[in-house]
Amino acid sequence: MTRREFPSQSRLILGITILLFGGTTLQIAAELSRRDYLFESIRWTALFLASLAALAVPVALLIASWTEWWERLESWFDRGLGLLKQLGRFNLFFFLLIIAAYSFLILGPTGRYLKEFIPRLSLFWMTCLVGSVFLKAFAPQRSWIVVLSATWLLAGVGYRLLAFIPDVSTYPFTLSWSEASRYYYASLFLSERIYGEAVPLSPLHPSRYLMQAIPFTIPQLPLWFHRAWQVLLWLATAFGLAYLLNHRLSRNLPAAEEPRTKVGMEDRELVGILFVGMAFLFLFQGPVYYHLLLIPILLVWGFDRTRPWKAMALVIVASTWAGISRVNWYPVPGMLAAVLYFLEVDFEPAIGSNRFRSAVNYLSWPAIWILVGTLAASLTQAVYILWSGVEGEAFTSSFSSDLLWYRLFPNPTFPLGILPAAVLVSAPMLTLLARELRGLHLNRLAGLAGILVVLFTGGVVVSAKIGGGSNLHNLDAYLVLLLIMGGYALFQSIQRGKPGKFTGRLPSLSVLAAMSVIPVLMAISTGGYHPLPEKPVISSALNEIKGMVDQAVGRGGEVLFISERQLLTFNNLPLVGLVDPYEKVFLMEMAMAGNQVYLGSYYDDLAKRRFALIITDPLKDVIKGEEFSFGEENDAWVKRVVRPTLEAYRSKKLFKELSIEVLEPKP
Repeated sequence: MTRREFPSQSRLILGITILLFGGTTLQIAAELSRRDYLFESIRWTALFLASLAALAVPVALLIASWTEWWERLESWFDRGLGLLKQLGRFNLFFFLLIIAAYSFLILGPTGRYLKEFIPRLSLFWMTCLVGSVFLKAFAPQRSWIVVLSATWLLAGVGYRLLAFIPDVSTYPFTLSWSEASRYYYASLFLSERIYGEAVPLSPLHPSRYLMQAIPFTIPQLPLWFHRAWQVLLWLATAFGLAYLLNHRLSRNLPAAEEPRTKVGMEDRELVGILFVGMAFLFLFQGPVYYHLLLIPILLVWGFDRTRPWKAMALVIVASTWAGISRVNWYPVPGMLAAVLYFLEVDFEPAIGSNRFRSAVNYLSWPAIWILVGTLAASLTQAVYILWSGVEGEAFTSSFSSDLLWYRLFPNPTFPLGILPAAVLVSAPMLTLLARELRGLHLNRLAGLAGILVVLFTGGVVVSAKIGGGSNLHNLDAYLVLLLIMGGYALFQSIQRGKPGKFTGRLPSLSVLAAMSVIPVLMAISTGGYHPLPEKPVISSALNEIKGMVDQAVGRGGEVLFISERQLLTFNNLPLVGLVDPYEKVFLMEMAMAGNQVYLGSYYDDLAKRRFALIITDPLKDVIKGEEFSFGEENDAWVKRVVRPTLEAYRSKKLFKELSIEVLEPKP
């Protein structure tokens, strides 16, 4: 950095650092005061003083920037940077090491003290500042702003990748409420081989479980391998769509726009890397699940504006997959094709009485794709219902669930609220689109805006449904379409004029950096330290559960695994006969929907004391209400599952550390 660059750049960086460190210090002081630790505990007081010392450093540097001392500091810094330049590519190793160190602090034991967002952001900002030094030493021709922007984005991607590491675990029990249940549902595609009997398939997310079922084709693979496979699905589909979108947009760049010089090609490669990273993080703002990402991957890869029948074939294939995915994705393949068409094909209005005909001709293919795609998805679901062996009502349970409109705004389940969070993640892309779409014909604008509005509205309604979750994953289709449209705006590849005459330009690094701010902030707000029980505790619990199950089966009884059914799937317990109904994910869905037929069958089995044992999460008869996270979901579970169960069954053994309870019939 030259001395001329300093006042406009480094003072801003120091100012941001002071704000973040100051916020962290205040938060630490408030928390310690609340717990009466401040000046009462030597360890916690030392932490507070250390945060003050950390704050003092950027304050002192900012003051020094107006004094003659700064020239000496700048000279020392330049000498140190010169020494780092001698390391060459080793700087990349240290750059990655810094990112890994930050991830370890958040995901490791120290993460229990880094749950709040401001301390995390402060530490991440410090990671970026240190990492940018190594990146600058590796690429000294780049300006500091470019280097810091690239560091911010790459560090966010690095953390998001490393946050998957805890998911690849040998822990035999579920890592989260429904995590291990997903492997059981995936195993049902090969149920005769695994359980010795045909079991009805899941009506919820069949395409997801079909992808997760692939490792089951190889017998005896352990649970950790299936967890690793799921991580691979997350990464491969998100990076795959990001790469294909970048490849499609790069094709629209005229060769003349890129000088055949080393710097020019480096710029193109750097923009490609950063765009793929930004798009990857953008998809995780939902998140958009991997089984759904196959649909835009297919369309972005194969859509050809000059071959509408090929596009039709792609839409039908993608719609077939959508038909076993989610109801709100039925029209999405056709809408994706329509969006690509509106972006790549300009409308040329006719003169006089032919205006209406030209509009009909222009809009006919998008309308046909959407209509045919939706019909194909609906037909696929009808076929799957017949094949699955499940009653058709189970597939439409979500339509009878309650809508909790207050969750559109900040609430205990989702502190940001659906609408504020949606506006936050959409604002950069929508701002860019508003600028780039100016001057397009009304037919194109109406098509693009209409599709976005429909998908946004549908996602908001589904998000308000009980069980809708604590994030934006129900806005997945909207986010995918917004990313694709935003990518075309970034590369200025929205077609204007004659077909084939592209006017795309390489996005500026400053705009790309601005697009990455929110996705990175959303990424570092996720993940954390979640300690697992010690191995002796796990082994003891498994042996004790096995003993109780063997004893119950030896007496001719049945054992119902409401939870932890993967213990049978992966042979942690001997297969003792599978009781298929009443797995907790589907049981919860039926409880929220109030499906009286399904619940009535469960109540009858309870009254008959059908099960010698029930393995479940701890059953607590506690009504919470909307003041608590997932309060309504808890209350539906308590009223429709917990209370009826505890009328007929009582606790035999509670494994508190594992969150498992074994129930036995009441006399």
